[in-house]
Amino acid sequence: MMDEEGNFVGEICHIEAAKTGGERFRAAMTDEERRSFDNLLLLCHRHHVVTNNVHKFSVSKLKEMKAAHERKFSQIEEKMNATITDHSLESEAAEATTLIGILGTPDEHRPGEVKRMRKYASRVRELPIETRRLLSIAVRRAYEKATREHDLGGLGSATVNPFEVQKATGLTDDEIREQVRILSDHKLASVDDDEGIGRWTMYIYGEGHWSRLPEDIAGFCKAQGISLDEIFVNLRFDLLDLKGE
Repeated sequence: MMDEEGNFVGEICHIEAAKTGGERFRAAMTDEERRSFDNLLLLCHRHHVVTNNVHKFSVSKLKEMKAAHERKFSQIEEKMNATITDHSLESEAAEATTLIGILGTPDEHRPGEVKRMRKYASRVRELPIETRRLLSIAVRRAYEKATREHDLGGLGSATVNPFEVQKATGLTDDEIREQVRILSDHKLASVDDDEGIGRWTMYIYGEGHWSRLPEDIAGFCKAQGISLDEIFVNLRFDLLDLKGE
């Protein structure tokens, strides 16, 4: 209820008048009932004047108008709440505690490895879910590339052709750039033209000294028959504790 200059022009009116002689006054009402929210209706000045016609605007009619207004604004609020939500925060990562499944029997390095895995899981959790799906696809394809090139467990970060990832996902140029920027902001991946000749490479980052952490997750999931989406999308990092048969 704002005018063109941004001024609030709404007026609060009583459905049943607050004073004797007012429109729709009912003597049996208490003062508290007259002041109650149920007896109040927000209208612009013009409609406030129009409702003085008690034959056209009865108590029941005004209560219907009030209910309709409240439903309308309630729906707007619900839509705003539904759209302005950080859905990534609704996801809870199931943390790894032993990493026996992926790393085997624990040794003196295990506490540090578990800490690194939890930090990595925390960063993945912060991603929008569609970005987590893209990361899952990129990790799987980076693992397959390393397998073909006999580079599993190699030095540096795992890599994949970003155009291959784009083709696999069907994303537009703008969409893939947007997703890669999110991954880069969270230090989970980046795309670079190392040779300066348009030969782009997507680097998949691990955590600290565990640079091939995502690749190791992919290898574990393949060996155990677990979908990578369980880890990267559903955040089931606890599955990395499970020892295979």
